[in-house]
Amino acid sequence: MQILLIAVYVFIGLSLLSCIVLIAFLSKRKGGRRVRNGGKRRNADTVKATVCNKQSDKKAASAALRTKGHAKKAALIVCAACIAVTALLGSVYGIGYGIIAKNNPLQYKISDNEIEITKFFSVGIIDKVVIPSSIDGYPVTAIGAEAFKKTKAKSITIPDTVRTIGNDAFKDCDLLKYITIPDSVTIIGMGAFSFCGGLTAIEIPNSVISIGSHAFEHCKELTDVTLPDGLASIENFVFLDCRALTSIQIPNSVTAIGSAAFMFCRALTEITIPGGMKSIGSYAFADCRALTSITTLALAPPKLYNNVFLSVAKDAKIYVPVGRVGTYKAVGAWNDYEYRIFAIA
Repeated sequence: MQILLIAVYVFIGLSLLSCIVLIAFLSKRKGGRRVRNGGKRRNADTVKATVCNKQSDKKAASAALRTKGHAKKAALIVCAACIAVTALLGSVYGIGYGIIAKNNPLQYKISDNEIEITKFFSVGIIDKVVIPSSIDGYPVTAIGAEAFKKTKAKSITIPDTVRTIGNDAFKDCDLLKYITIPDSVTIIGMGAFSFCGGLTAIEIPNSVISIGSHAFEHCKELTDVTLPDGLASIENFVFLDCRALTSIQIPNSVTAIGSAAFMFCRALTEITIPGGMKSIGSYAFADCRALTSITTLALAPPKLYNNVFLSVAKDAKIYVPVGRVGTYKAVGAWNDYEYRIFAIA
């Protein structure tokens, strides 16, 4: 569609150029030279030469007029063709994308009889935005990349027809405090809600199976998050610098935590790692300065990468299943925290 839009602009430019050329031709005055007779007698040779010159001038003028006529026709044909192609491309583009009207601030595209919101146009602060479930009879099934980026809305409601939320879809919505994610959504893209500084709580339904990296990065007022039960992994930087987050329950379905996933969550006091955990990325809980209790239910120590618990609380303790203290202390990077490891009481 972007290529089609560029083509529309190109043909609009050609149409304008053709019209300019045509106007130039039509406005140009006919040329020609006047031969004035000074009233003096000419001899026979001079008269003959003058007659020949006049005949030659007439032929040249006639040829010039024919050339101009052909040029005008060509300019008219090119102009008409460009206008026709522009209109055709514009109509095709209009079929694929929503037309912005005063009462419709949404731009969208239609694919397979479904609508993806591609842009929301707004000016100033908006108390509430309710995304429609359908437009012109087509269901709204996707919120596109950056569609609501930097929107000054305090509340946004997503309809239960939407399945995917694109990358950076609501990034930098710094006034956003409330958003409803329906249980029809299965994918939340990278950075979807990043830098939403006013967002305080969010409930992610169990229908969601994938949350992209950076999804809630720098949501500094976020205190309460509910993660879906079917989530397989917590990606890199998902909750980076969520400084107000005090607690979070990691679902039993999660088997991997990405790098810096909870880094700088300085209000986080405790965390429980489920029994099926396989790996925890570098700096996953680094600089969580209030983190005092880390409980892992995994019998086999998950693979631990560099500096996972760097700069946690000085008195932080790591609790592992009974009978597994020695195993944890002897394995890889867990050994760096051996003085913190104790059995679950």
